[in-house]
Amino acid sequence: MLETIDHITEFTSKFRKLESALRAAKAEEFSLHKEKQDLSLRLKELMLVAKDLKGKCLCWAPNSVQTSRIPFHSGNCSILF
Repeated sequence: MLETIDHITEFTSKFRKLESALRAAKAEEFSLHKEKQDLSLRLKELMLVAKDLKGKCLCWAPNSVQTSRIPFHSGNCSILF
């Protein structure tokens, strides 16, 4: 009888540990999913900004660039910051 109680206690303890590990894994999964959604949204925002900047792209000649401007080359034109 005492041996049976010891086994039940042991399995109950193991079950609780597994249950706790499962909760932690689910919380981590939720956190990673949320981070993925946030990064996906940020990527879409940055792609829209890049598209907008491409639309405002300025073609320039090397002699018209001022020293305070840094050219960003994209194809045949540059964006001056």
